[in-house]
Amino acid sequence: MIPSGYVLDSIGLGVWFATISFYLLLFIYLYFFKWRQTKNIFLLSLGVFFVCLAIGRVFFMIHDFFLVPNVFLISINPLFGYFLINPWYWRLGSFWQWIALGWLTLGMTMTLLENRILQRIIPIIPFIAAFVILLVPEDLLFSFEIEQLNYFVPQFIFLQDPLITYLNFGISSQIPIITGFLYQPSGMVYVVTNYILVALYALIIPLIFFYVAWQGIGTIRKRALLLGFGFTIYYVGRVLQATLIRTYLSTPLSIILAPALAMVALILIYYGIRFEELE
Repeated sequence: MIPSGYVLDSIGLGVWFATISFYLLLFIYLYFFKWRQTKNIFLLSLGVFFVCLAIGRVFFMIHDFFLVPNVFLISINPLFGYFLINPWYWRLGSFWQWIALGWLTLGMTMTLLENRILQRIIPIIPFIAAFVILLVPEDLLFSFEIEQLNYFVPQFIFLQDPLITYLNFGISSQIPIITGFLYQPSGMVYVVTNYILVALYALIIPLIFFYVAWQGIGTIRKRALLLGFGFTIYYVGRVLQATLIRTYLSTPLSIILAPALAMVALILIYYGIRFEELE
């Protein structure tokens, strides 16, 4: 029997497991049944994109659902601290997500764009971001300053053993055992990569497909539209996972909506890939 406090987490975990399975099935289909027949570089890059997403999501699931935070005091007052979860699972998850994006943009630019400069610039940035996130010093990726934590993560945690209750800007009338700030990545590198660059690529990728749909006719237009809408929905789900957005959502939405949107996006992408066969 699942305790009532963990039902939503269990549902969210289950949906993410289903999403990872879908990632792997799409990789198998694209690599073994499509690319080996057509040798189309876009299909190969799309397959690698999905398998890298699956690897990255495993690290994120460990980080989000299984790691227990450590409490670090920020003053001599033993009731005031911040909560730190092992950052290496987050780093590795983000690394594979950016590698996935690099492969996707590599295949897209090589097959859909003719401009040589864009073919080189668009794919290289995600690969650089991946290694930056993995290798930069912790003080550039994470912030220990309370003002920054409060700005980027407007959320207090009240820890009352054995339960943790999340309250947005909430002030408890009862003094809890430990009061502190939820520790999240909020340093300069994190903000640039996971807010600015992600937002930029979340616009670029669907726009390339919509541009192809606008220029194309018939099957090409319909396939590009399905792929464009699929990646739009996928990146909407990614935005909902961002810390800034997640803190303003209700708990069910923040846990379940992102993987549910990812599943819808994958279905549209799958039909976009197979559109000509299914007509």
